[in-house]
Amino acid sequence: MKQPILYLTGWLAERRESAEARLSRVELDFLPARLELEQREPRTGARWVLRVIALCCITALIWSCTTHIDVIATAPGRVLPQGELHIVQVADGGRIVHIAVREGQQIQKGQLLVELDPALNQADVQSIAERRQLLLGERARLQAELSGGKLRVEEIPPALQMMQQAMLQSRNAAYMAHVAEMNSALHTKELNRAAAEDALRKLQASLRIAQEKEARVSAYVGTVVTRFEYLKLKDDLSQLENDVAYQQNMLKAAQRDALLVEQQIKQISSAHTSGLLAELNDCDTRIAALNGDREKAGNQLANRRIYAPVSGTIQRVAVNSSGQVISGGQTLLTIVPNGVPTLVEAFLSNEDAGFVAQGQSVDLKVDAYPFERYGLLRGEVIDISPDSDEKGLSNAEIMSQGKDNGTLPTKAGLAYKLHIKLLGKYSNAFASMNQIRAGMTVQADIKTDRRRVIDFLIEPVSNYSSNALSPR
Repeated sequence: MKQPILYLTGWLAERRESAEARLSRVELDFLPARLELEQREPRTGARWVLRVIALCCITALIWSCTTHIDVIATAPGRVLPQGELHIVQVADGGRIVHIAVREGQQIQKGQLLVELDPALNQADVQSIAERRQLLLGERARLQAELSGGKLRVEEIPPALQMMQQAMLQSRNAAYMAHVAEMNSALHTKELNRAAAEDALRKLQASLRIAQEKEARVSAYVGTVVTRFEYLKLKDDLSQLENDVAYQQNMLKAAQRDALLVEQQIKQISSAHTSGLLAELNDCDTRIAALNGDREKAGNQLANRRIYAPVSGTIQRVAVNSSGQVISGGQTLLTIVPNGVPTLVEAFLSNEDAGFVAQGQSVDLKVDAYPFERYGLLRGEVIDISPDSDEKGLSNAEIMSQGKDNGTLPTKAGLAYKLHIKLLGKYSNAFASMNQIRAGMTVQADIKTDRRRVIDFLIEPVSNYSSNALSPR
């Protein structure tokens, strides 16, 4: 306790002696310059400025070492309905006749949106109907030919019925004429076979008589009958035997010819039936195909009038005016459904993707409402895409991002898609969340970490040192 008092007493005595020995301002003005600098006391104001600056630096250093601030990952995005937007497209191309809605209009489910020219589809439906009627008449005719009955069909016009009836009579007449011709040939073959059988019977009878005569005469050769007469009798017997054998061959040939004609008649009948069945099967196949085409053409004709699939608001009309020709699959309208909660779809750069996770809090700045006046919206990350995709930036944006981030410009277009759920607002500047509409652009500030202020100040120096010391 005595040492501080002694130190303070000595310091006051020294100050008193220096004040007594100090020259006055007038005396200092007449001293040489070197002595004036030695004897003149420094200004107290400058000393206090230096002390204040040093104190501020020390305070700032302590504050930067102890204070933590949020690390923010910025992701641009836009507000979307939580369900997907309803994209109205046309399955088949055509020419627009009437556009019944405009952008921003409230619509109800089932309301007419766009009407297309139905002329081509009506022609297709008519053509398919006519071809189907022809096939129905053809099928009825084939069934009548198979059954041998009359033509019965009620789904085709009278003119087609008369044509099919005439064709039925013509085809039946041709078939019956062919069958009659073959039956006539069979009758001729049967007559030839009967004649051959009759001739064979006669020859066989003559042969039996000659054989009996030869048996009786053989005992009287040389006495009652001369040798010459007996030999002549034997020669006649041999000739009859040859004639019988020949006639038997002729009978077999006649029988084969008749059997062949019978088989040909059966083949003609079988081929006629098989041909009719094949034509009937082909006709049924074509009718089935036309039924499918008729249903398809009917649907296409019905789709010439496009109705709203849901109630909502027309966000965008992609077609301009009546008379415009559109192609199949082209987008006509975009509808935002009513009563669907909104979320934010944002695109996160590759540099920040490793620090963003599901459940992190987000501050949202709506471009339509300056945050300085309206405040921020609160949100939460609900999902992140597993892979990056092209964001679709312009060349200028890609080059500027690459220049700012110090990365290759080709990386700037790749981004991760994430969805943010709106939780509420920080202030009452927004009258309600309904003021946030689909399509509004936002800037999402995602809180990824908390770091000391000193770390932000040291990081540029550390990066510069690391880059400077790295090998070339």
